[in-house]
Amino acid sequence: MNSPAAPRQVVFVHEGVPGEAPPRLVALTEALSRRGRTSRAGTAGELRSVRGAIVVFASDVGAGRLLRARLAGNRTLIDVRGSAAGPRLPGGARLVDGAIFRNRRQQKDLDRPRWTSCLIYDEPEPGLGPNGVATGEFRVACFGASAAGGHFGKLRGVAFIDSHPLRHAGQFNCHLSLRVPGPAELYEPGGEVANAAACGAVLVTMRDAAAVELLGEDYPFYCTGERAAIEETIRRAREARGKAPWKKALALLREAGAKSTLERVVEQHLEHFAAIDRATSPL
Repeated sequence: MNSPAAPRQVVFVHEGVPGEAPPRLVALTEALSRRGRTSRAGTAGELRSVRGAIVVFASDVGAGRLLRARLAGNRTLIDVRGSAAGPRLPGGARLVDGAIFRNRRQQKDLDRPRWTSCLIYDEPEPGLGPNGVATGEFRVACFGASAAGGHFGKLRGVAFIDSHPLRHAGQFNCHLSLRVPGPAELYEPGGEVANAAACGAVLVTMRDAAAVELLGEDYPFYCTGERAAIEETIRRAREARGKAPWKKALALLREAGAKSTLERVVEQHLEHFAAIDRATSPL
């Protein structure tokens, strides 16, 4: 009897400098490896020696990289977290074995019949914990230019922090998440929801797809993208501190956070990679 084949190694491709993968990706690959699915992060330039693996690209990958990965005997996935508007693969979709979608709207609009795909909500940044804001105080921050849309640095009373949230998140009990109107508003993944939940902070957010899916239609602190509407929603959140709307928001965020813990996300990745193995074997 033949022994079962060892699980394929998984390589998550990231942009930037070799050895400096995003912290979320480092935590995920380490957790997957501990569960027996050897995983690592690497740049596109580090793929030359990769054979017989599952290679996960950001969804704006070009057809050339996909073709090179397939010719090397790899299976290819695209992670739609990597692009606000989803896969940009003219002529290259046939080189993709599947996708990881970050909300149901993405999956509905962008999935392909022959792909083996799944839905996995964004996990929080590693190391985040409950905020340390004193009872009765209100402090609001927006983490990263991409989460601020065109309002970065322009809203009264909001701290804008364009760096890793782990360094500062514990100083705030309200997070702000905004989007550029258009596809980014619809397709943006739900990392800010997961981060706010991990910090025990309320979230002021636009109604992007992931936020509505995770928090529901009646979440109390949605806003539109106009400056006056954002500032009004922040004012309502400030005045609700400790009251029923605040408590409702925190309860909904806790429920959402339970759907996107690192442990749950690891399980979902393992299930998806096993499905890819089944769908594509033998090579």
